[in-house]
Amino acid sequence: MLKLKKALVLGCALAMVFGCSDGDGGNPGNGSGRGDSSAETLRVGALLPMTGALAEHGLDAQAAVNLAVEDVNSHFAAGGSDIAFDVVYADTATDPDVALSAMEELHADGITTFVGGPLASQVLAHLSNYIAANNLLMINSGSTERSLARPDDNIFRVVAEERKLAEALREYAVTKGITAIAPIFRDDIYGRNMVQRVRDLEGERAVKFAADIAYPTDLPDFNPYINRLLESVQFLLEEHAPEHVLVYSVTFNEIEALFSRLWELEGDVKDLASVRWFGSDGNYQLAVLLKGAAGAFADKVGFTAHGVGFLDLPEAKRVIAILEERTGNHAHSAALSAYDAFWLFAHAYSFAHSMEVDRLKGVISTVSQKTVGVTGTQALNEAGDRLGPIVDFRKVCGNDGARRWERVGQFGVRGFTDIDTSCSE
Repeated sequence: MLKLKKALVLGCALAMVFGCSDGDGGNPGNGSGRGDSSAETLRVGALLPMTGALAEHGLDAQAAVNLAVEDVNSHFAAGGSDIAFDVVYADTATDPDVALSAMEELHADGITTFVGGPLASQVLAHLSNYIAANNLLMINSGSTERSLARPDDNIFRVVAEERKLAEALREYAVTKGITAIAPIFRDDIYGRNMVQRVRDLEGERAVKFAADIAYPTDLPDFNPYINRLLESVQFLLEEHAPEHVLVYSVTFNEIEALFSRLWELEGDVKDLASVRWFGSDGNYQLAVLLKGAAGAFADKVGFTAHGVGFLDLPEAKRVIAILEERTGNHAHSAALSAYDAFWLFAHAYSFAHSMEVDRLKGVISTVSQKTVGVTGTQALNEAGDRLGPIVDFRKVCGNDGARRWERVGQFGVRGFTDIDTSCSE
């Protein structure tokens, strides 16, 4: 059995620290990658939104899992292993029923471990009973919903739980002098609860909240919601200067349609363009906000969003560079966390020497405590959720054709820190 060293860190050669363990040849290796017909291939499932409201994040997460499989297989093949991994993907379309059907189909085909998605909390919540009833294992890299933090279940999550994201936003708001917030959000478990978490953190500094504006998740005509949002912002502007008012959008890819419409209506909704805009992790580093009308509006309002950050180390930079080359997008938290999730699974397999769910489940928390991935330490708490990831803040800036997401802040154990860049205020 592999033995954990005192610390597993990115400073080790290649891929996510797992090569730092001592072993007896039972590491996961590379089957197809090295062309060894004697290799045994072990399959895992990945439920990702390759169409629908989270398609951009889902496809990028698929690219990240593919890269993790390549790195795991190549790395352990070098150690002489005859084990390789393969991932079978299924599209969730960010639809709970579609995702459940996909999981049932993969389970019927013998797959009991799932890595990566689903990325939406609403979808994972819908799968949770099936996972428990069939003793499946899920190492999730997308869901942030706090109510899914359940000790002794079979779901492990390597992303920032929503309260951490809410705390990060709260610190950002205090730093920027925000005194009023107008929320607009998806009417699902993710949108409702993220907004509520932010409301719960009002703390000592009084922040005025406008009425909630929740829209249906089936990509609506945004016009009536824009009118309501305009009314909310104008109400707040009666008592607060524009630089102290923030629109908080908890959205997925549909923010492209919202921003495109706002750009078209610019003269009629100038108050909405006069205040700050902040997005949830569902908007973090979206490529659709760098181009066209949506990009123009995002740039005009200095749209900022936050998500799980990454370490400024050579291995992390290697992974990011490869993913950005393959996808043409910025490497966002959904992709990097998916990469880390697969490595955490692979390390757990190396430690357990088994694909049996109970044996994998029994070692994941122990393995996570000494694992550092692209996005930082992977240590899990008693509920199987990530303890303390770095939260990055990135802002859209630059002209059309040269827009980019630039890091402007970071939230960690020392609170929020501004990062001075050409994009800073």
